[in-house]
Amino acid sequence: MAYHGATYPKILRWLSFFEGKTSLEAKWGFSFEEFLQSFELPKGGRITHETILDVEKAIHQEKIRLIRSLMRYESKKTQRVLQVYLRRYEIKNLVNLVLSLVYHRPVTMLYELGQGYRVQPPFINEIKDLKELQSFLLHTPYYRLAQDAFPELEKTGESFGFEVRLYELFLEELVMVIRQSGEWVAWRDTLLFGLEMERVLFVARMKFGYHRTAEEVLAYFPPVFEKRTYWRRLLNTTSLSEFVRLLPHYLRVEEVNDLQTLARLLPERVVSLLWREARKSGSARFLGAFLVIQETMIQNWQIALEAKRYKLPWEKVSGLMVEGGSHAVF
Repeated sequence: MAYHGATYPKILRWLSFFEGKTSLEAKWGFSFEEFLQSFELPKGGRITHETILDVEKAIHQEKIRLIRSLMRYESKKTQRVLQVYLRRYEIKNLVNLVLSLVYHRPVTMLYELGQGYRVQPPFINEIKDLKELQSFLLHTPYYRLAQDAFPELEKTGESFGFEVRLYELFLEELVMVIRQSGEWVAWRDTLLFGLEMERVLFVARMKFGYHRTAEEVLAYFPPVFEKRTYWRRLLNTTSLSEFVRLLPHYLRVEEVNDLQTLARLLPERVVSLLWREARKSGSARFLGAFLVIQETMIQNWQIALEAKRYKLPWEKVSGLMVEGGSHAVF
């Protein structure tokens, strides 16, 4: 089993900076400026940016720096898992760039990923159109997808199918390196579990929000690491209540009749379960749990800041917030 002792204290420290529903409610009487100043990044800096997009980028960029720093203390196999995980941000860069080129607008957000990634500043700063971008992507994992998708995307401006294929490519590579890591169970029960629940939410929205058939949803979300029979059973349900009853019993998701409630309860249950895993230093469990928990807590920050900017009352926002696994920390 890999040794992760050097990174465990770093993860515990970072976890202490994220806030859930209880602590955010306690700050709801602050002005927007006071609310913004109350957030502290783990390296000791305050968020002083003007726009929500700037704040979002600052938070995610800090997370990227953390993962890069963790990689220095981990084995090569764990480094590879974290390296592939960061491809999520490379894909975000690629999608943001594509949309900016299609709609002839400035790129709103690009992340700096460090050595080993091509789709990031400054390499893409001078690209002027999709044709140039496609040539740039030669010899990357994204080239064939771009070759297939760009002609239609340029005509319609519809990027959803391209984004889903990119995410599927990411998942396939992630599963491959996790299988090679020697810690399959630890990563499967934490990081892959969290990613699977993300996909479950997407599927629920497509099926019950956009009323797509099982075959249409499968075309976008084929099984990658999920059990095929279980995935199809979810897709063949006829009501959201039936869909929810098929979710793993240990999630303890009660009867749910609308997608908004499911979108809050499911991440909350995932965070609650994985909080215990984040305290286990003997394997990669704490790393996988942390990566999942952090995604949810960052979403809390983004929702809270957006709501404060528009002076929304807590009652309208609380249903979108996720509580953490430990009130003392989150």
